[in-house]
Amino acid sequence: MFYSESFNKNIIPIIGYHNSGKTLFLEKILILFESLKINISVIKHTHHPIEGSVYDKDTSRLMSRGISSVGLLCDHSFKLDKKDSKIDLEEVIPLLKDSDILFLEGFKGISLPKIEIYRRDVSERLIATNDPYVKAIVTDDEIVCDRKIKIFKTKEIKKIFDWIWKNIK
Repeated sequence: MFYSESFNKNIIPIIGYHNSGKTLFLEKILILFESLKINISVIKHTHHPIEGSVYDKDTSRLMSRGISSVGLLCDHSFKLDKKDSKIDLEEVIPLLKDSDILFLEGFKGISLPKIEIYRRDVSERLIATNDPYVKAIVTDDEIVCDRKIKIFKTKEIKKIFDWIWKNIK
């Protein structure tokens, strides 16, 4: 279910509204994946500018010459800024070619099977109601969903891990 042929990788989007517990969920589930000694990566979506632009004195001079993108690369880090266009997830995923599993935090609109984290007190609505790509919901709230979908309690981390593991390639 979570294997993406187009990226040749297991990709597991974790979605939900702001403060629903996506990062906390990832922290807990990653502890179980850590014991497997496989390469795991996470890409986190944000609507806010990332601190630490690549624009220093030299790159500002280069950008003033009309280039469209500038990147900085060191041994363990890479930062890319594009002048007039956005950076698409599809451009970034191939950079993580050594990952066996890629978790995405956010990216509600992606057309891949995903897991929704739902908390009634912070969520506007249940995303799974209108998103056929949501295959499981993690919540402690009583919910009603119009379609057949896996529902887990937030404390069922081992059960969720087993279900994810069964659904990756």
